[in-house]
Order: sequence, then C-alpha cells, then structure tokens
Amino acid sequence: RSSPFIQACNMLSLCFFEKGIYKSAIKWCERGLESPGHQEHEYLALKYDMMNAYEKMGDAGKALDLGNEILEISIGYRDVAEKVKYLKNQAG
Repeated sequence: RSSPFIQACNMLSLCFFEKGIYKSAIKWCERGLESPGHQEHEYLALKYDMMNAYEKMGDAGKALDLGNEILEISIGYRDVAEKVKYLKNQAG
C-alpha cells in the first residue's frame, strides 16, 4: 500500500515540475525517496521524475545516472531506455 506522504511528495514534485521549478521538484522527490516504506513502483516514479527535472535543468550527467539506476531495477520502465540513449549523447 502506498504511503500518503510519498504520494504527497510525488504530487508536489509534479506540480513544481509543471511550473518549471525543477530544483523544488527534485527536492520533493528526494524527500519521498528518503521516507521509509516506499514500494518499488514509487521508488521508480520518483527517480524518473528526478531524471526528467535534471534533464530540464541541463544536467545530462545526473539525469543519465538516474536513468541507469532505473534500468538496473526495471529495464522496460516507461521510456527510460530511449532517454538514456539520448542523455548519453547529451552528456558527451
């Protein structure tokens, strides 16, 4: 069962992301990840959102690291494999 706190962190991160406030989106993802008792799908969703925020901030290296972490857990998660290929080119 999902934690209400983790769900709140996820929603706040999405709101900040939509507003273009990527540092705050990352901060809420981190708070959710630091919270005990998250399930794998919550962990992956928070990491995915962080990856997208770092990409939007122009930090392809951090985004790539997060994408690789996600792939280690779930190779077919969303569009991560495609994003990792793209980010490798961006990171040089």
